[in-house]
This record gives sequence, structure tokens and C-alpha cells, in this order.
Amino acid sequence: MRFVLDFEQIHGRLKAIGAPGLLAADLPREADPEDKKDKGRAGDAFMLVESGEIVGFLAACRDDAELAFDILVDLTATDPDTADEHFWVGYQLLSTTLGHRLAIKSIVPKEDAQVPTATAVYRAARWHERECAERLLTSPTPQSPSERRDAGA
Repeated sequence: MRFVLDFEQIHGRLKAIGAPGLLAADLPREADPEDKKDKGRAGDAFMLVESGEIVGFLAACRDDAELAFDILVDLTATDPDTADEHFWVGYQLLSTTLGHRLAIKSIVPKEDAQVPTATAVYRAARWHERECAERLLTSPTPQSPSERRDAGA
């Protein structure tokens, strides 16, 4: 029987198994009418994870039978604002057997923009990490298996 977990259930499972580096779950929300500076937050719900623990976190997402996130769909990096001191590194996971998805965000300081490579967990990370490093990060992802630009690397 296939049981698709919703975001809250995935968050609960990650807490229950002690997923490394899990900091918070962030849900979209309306702006607070009492606070003029609060713009709210649109977009997808995501898990916030310590960048140094991302590999262990991804392995927990893949290896736990109730989560079974077997595919890294996307990995991207974003510079939210030139005045911001951090980049955002985003990961999108899919469980093909259970049918649920998960968005993950890690915050990385711009002055030392390095993230551990996720290629040991998801082979697809190899190409995505190289593209992020070339386009946004100040230095390549450490321990990345290939620095070559060709797609067949």
C-alpha cells in the first residue's frame, strides 16, 4: 500500500529519526497586518538544514523506509539579495515509490561559500553542484568528483 506523506508528516518523521542538521520547517504564511515590515512568505514549504550536515541529512531522507527519497530532482543555489551575507542552496527530493516530495534549503555564508558534496548520496548531484559552483559560489564544492564542464563528465 502506497502512503504519501504530507509536509508535516515528513517533518515529524525527520525529527523522530534524528535527521542530522535539521534546524526547522518553514511553511508559507500570510503577512502579519500588525507588522508593516512583515511581507509574509510565499512559495513551497521547506526544511532548513545546516549546510555542514547536508550529506547526512540527505542520506537519512534516502535511507529511511518511510521517507524513501530515492531521487534528487534538483539542486540549485540562489543569491537572495546582494546585501544578504548568505547564499541559499536548495535541494528537491522525490520518492518514486511513495510519491511524496521534499524541498530543502541550506544557508551558506558568501565569504566561504562551500557545501559538502552530495554525490555519495545522490549521483545526480554531481552535475548540479558543478553548475552551482561555476555560476554562483566562490569556489567549487569540496570533494566534487569532477571539475570538468562537459555534461558527460
